[in-house]
Amino acid sequence: MLDYAPFATPEFSNLQPMKVVITHDVSTMKGYAIARIIAAKPMPGLIEIGQDFPIGRAIEEIVLIAECSEMSEWANRIVRLPL
Repeated sequence: MLDYAPFATPEFSNLQPMKVVITHDVSTMKGYAIARIIAAKPMPGLIEIGQDFPIGRAIEEIVLIAECSEMSEWANRIVRLPL
């Protein structure tokens, strides 16, 4: 199940291992995530949601992700909704 980490910084520094970051900031966060992967630092999964993506659909897809996957599957993964 997905978990919530309040006050996440762009560098992901205060996240516990195996958290998933969900963001509308598709222009910045992906760069931070890629940099962490390249530097071989722990990187939680990143789910990007564009500002124009309907909120109802986003919620449905996030629930689907939470129900159909394990947290361990999201490490070092970057996806953009819709799936």
